[in-house]
Amino acid sequence: FVLPQKIDWGDLGVTVKDAEKTYGDAEPQYSLDNLPSGIDMSHFDVTFDRQGGENAGTYPITATITVKPHYSDVYEVTGNPGPGQLTIKPKLLTAKVDDQAVTYDEAAPQLTYSYEGFVNGDTVKDITPGTISTDYKKGDPVKTGGYPITLSAGSAKNYTVPAATGTLTVTPREINWTTLGVKAADKSKTYGQEDPVLTLENWPAGLDKDHFNISVTRDPTKDNAGQTPLTATVT
Repeated sequence: FVLPQKIDWGDLGVTVKDAEKTYGDAEPQYSLDNLPSGIDMSHFDVTFDRQGGENAGTYPITATITVKPHYSDVYEVTGNPGPGQLTIKPKLLTAKVDDQAVTYDEAAPQLTYSYEGFVNGDTVKDITPGTISTDYKKGDPVKTGGYPITLSAGSAKNYTVPAATGTLTVTPREINWTTLGVKAADKSKTYGQEDPVLTLENWPAGLDKDHFNISVTRDPTKDNAGQTPLTATVT
């Protein structure tokens, strides 16, 4: 008569190996750690169980090891392996800031963004989005590389909500002076007098003259009484 081999899994230091997954992923395969050599685990049934929950966080995993019926006379099992831990990590979203464009002297448009990578039927309503902003303001000049649009990092229980950037491009404003009716203002003087100050007329309201080089001239050799054309240049 042969006495069965006594095995206490706890005394042997057998534990459930820690595991991890990302929120929304399938459950990983659990396993044991610190199994002693010389014990054929094919003679045992191992059952794992973990605390319920699918949100990001940590959950204990326990295991029960029992002898298969065919080997019940060979082993006498007591104790259970030490618990392990499943860590569910937040899922990383992808954040995208939509690039924008304005014509010079226009106000900044509505800034927009989006997130991708939601799982389990979640939407943007399940996170706290970041804050979107730009340094551009109406009247800022055309700038090489444009003005940055910045979306700050957001927050969520089950997601990592990253920051992102985009670009607001200011394009030059096209101005057709002829269409606007801008022209040299008619002037008069008496023969022998100094020329009056030559100016433009029909300048559009809201257009800052300080942003332009304005020149109104005439042919100085034509100084007799009569009409002399005025030439206006705006750059």
